Amino acid sequence: MTNLTLVAVAATILVPSSAIAQRAIVDVYGCGTNCRIEVKQLSVPSLFKPSKFNGEWAKVLFQSSCIVQKFNGIDLIDQGRCVGGKSWKFAECKDGLIGFGKASDMSDATIRSVYSGSGQKRTATVDGSIYYRWEALCKAFSGQ
Repeated sequence: MTNLTLVAVAATILVPSSAIAQRAIVDVYGCGTNCRIEVKQLSVPSLFKPSKFNGEWAKVLFQSSCIVQKFNGIDLIDQGRCVGGKSWKFAECKDGLIGFGKASDMSDATIRSVYSGSGQKRTATVDGSIYYRWEALCKAFSGQ
């Protein structure tokens, strides 16, 4: 291993998550009345070919927090309405598929189309704004 390679590896390991560009995620989206989900990107997007699915998929690790605003204006983490934590987001950019799971290999991922049966983009919060979340990862990976 050359010194340059060692420096590159060390720099990769030591880069704090705050230094990662937040381009592959939608940083805030709605989850119902007085509810929002805040998201932080924890990794650089990458491409891979999962054994369980066809094609190439983009993936990114993220951290989410569910915030419910109470009537007195204080934000509290809501344990009942939605679940936060670290997860992987997966996107098949060619066919409009998005997935979420805890395992980086997609073995536990839930996959959905970002288009409705009639071909409309699923942009509503009732659908988890999945079209915009898919679009962010696909654009970040393609360099747009």
